[in-house]
Amino acid sequence: TLLESLLDRHPAIALPVAETGFWRRHHRRYDPLDGERLAALVRDALAQVAASGGRRVPGDEAAVVASIRRAGPAPCYGVVYERLLRHVLADDASRWGEKCAGPCLEVPRFLETFPRGQVLLVHRDPRDVFASETRRLEREGAPGTDDRLVAVPQWRLMSEVAAGYRGTLPAGSYREVA
Repeated sequence: TLLESLLDRHPAIALPVAETGFWRRHHRRYDPLDGERLAALVRDALAQVAASGGRRVPGDEAAVVASIRRAGPAPCYGVVYERLLRHVLADDASRWGEKCAGPCLEVPRFLETFPRGQVLLVHRDPRDVFASETRRLEREGAPGTDDRLVAVPQWRLMSEVAAGYRGTLPAGSYREVA
């Protein structure tokens, strides 16, 4: 997206370019995070980044697991996520981020994990959402499916949920743009 491209060009911000889907796909699905479950989480998350066109295809799963273990005896999902992004981005950017299309329900969990985190909600015209979803489905070889008809009501619901965060999140952690 345009916003994603602009942010990624900023010298102090790094993005994985593609969504990792970490919070939606992986959070709490590998409990407890020990031994093989931790390795499976890292392996699956790295595979998701690679499959979705991430910045680079990370190859050293063992290095990520070792980095997570060095963070402390009982790894948490926040540490796993941070170490995964640092590995995928391989940058020294002072800030990093991820585009999350839709799962704004994860905002409180994200800010709980990263208390200094910031969330940017971008309001889009529903016609743009429909057109974007149609193009995505055509690229994926699924034109004519009903997914694009569901996209606009889902967008509206997520916008209403996100708007509910106004005034409830810590000062400086939430911004909206239209």
